[in-house]
Order: sequence, then structure tokens, then C-alpha cells
Amino acid sequence: MDNRWLQGGIEEYSFLELAKKILPASEFPILTYPGMEHYLTLGAEEIRKSLQPRFHYVTKEEEKAILDGSWDSSHSYEDESMKYGFYFPDAPIGQLNHLFPSWFRDPCVDELVRSFYVEDSGAVYFSRKYLTTAVFCILHEYGHYVDFKRFESKDQYALWIYDAKKPLRDYDNEIKQLSESGQLTEEEFELRSRQRRNIYRECADEKSADNYALSLLECKVNEAFQIITGE
Repeated sequence: MDNRWLQGGIEEYSFLELAKKILPASEFPILTYPGMEHYLTLGAEEIRKSLQPRFHYVTKEEEKAILDGSWDSSHSYEDESMKYGFYFPDAPIGQLNHLFPSWFRDPCVDELVRSFYVEDSGAVYFSRKYLTTAVFCILHEYGHYVDFKRFESKDQYALWIYDAKKPLRDYDNEIKQLSESGQLTEEEFELRSRQRRNIYRECADEKSADNYALSLLECKVNEAFQIITGE
């Protein structure tokens, strides 16, 4: 048993501040969502579902222009209210589990990182599990940035993302057709939701970001532990 994980401080540490400490350097700022303090209250559950860690490099307007061929590289599409950058909810690591269950408790993510936080005995320290998951989510977004830098221009990257997500769009269309025809039972919806999570993670862009995160996860969790505890 690794008793280091019994000390306090880890679950109280800010997810946003951790991202600022462990993310490698880039030309993009590390930010949180506007009005974040209001979204941590009761009654804001639906809004919080959209507040995922994100590498925000393109607006909806710009993405539309790229896809329809009207994109102008000299035109600024950036929204002043939400600048391009890395976005992370500003909340304690220990609260991410119940505030943001849609992404922090994603079983596909847990399957990827489980071997990094489970003790040899099979025991689990929640502080270690939460920190490992938080670090993975942070690194995953930087993995998207690493792919972004592989392309000569933003539109090339956006088109690659669009192609990579085709299996997900096709699956969503299947679900929509089932729903419109009245064939989507509650049981079928639950099954389809699980399958959709798997398809999402197998998309080339997500899988690439996952692989990047996993390649650095162990050393970055150790770095995060030292930053938080001073050890």
C-alpha cells in the first residue's frame, strides 16, 4: 500500500491550476469557461455537460466555412468572448467526479487509465484515481494540439478531424432513424450509448490524443503529485 496517497491536498487542488502547471508550452493560453463559478451550483447539471476539457482552435462559423470551402485564412473568426486556447473547468479535482460525470466518469477513459492507479494488491486510493484521470484528461487535450501542429494549416487539421469523426456521425444517424421510427427503447438507448462511447474513442483523432496522453501519463502523474504535495 502506498500511503503517500492518504495525505490531503490532492482532491482540493484546482483542475485548472493543475493544467497550467503540467501542460507543455504552446502558443495557446490555458483558460476556463466564462461564468464558470455559476455552473458549479445546483441546477446547472445540463450546462455542465458541455463544459468539457477542450482544445478550442476553431469557432462554429469558421468550421462551417472550412467545410463549405469559403474559409479565408486572412479573416479572423475568433470570438472575443471565448478566445482560442485550452479550456478546463475551474473546480477541485475531487469534485470533478460528481460535477462532470459525463466525461470524468467515462468508463472508456477508466479502462484506459485503470492500470495506472490500481495498487498491486487491487486497492484503490480515490485521490490517486482522481488525479490520474484528471492528468489524462489534460494531456488528452494537448494530444489534439500535437496533431494540430502536424498540419500546415488549420483548415487541413479541421478536415482531418471531420473525416475522423465520420464513423460517429454515421452511428448518430442510425440512432436518430431508430428514434424517429419509434424503435429506440430505453434498453436499446442504453446499449447504443455504450457503443457510441466506444466508437468515439476509436475515431482516429481521439485515439491519437489518447495515445499521446497514455505515453506521458505515469511521469506527469508523478509530476502532478510533487507539485501538489511538495514531495
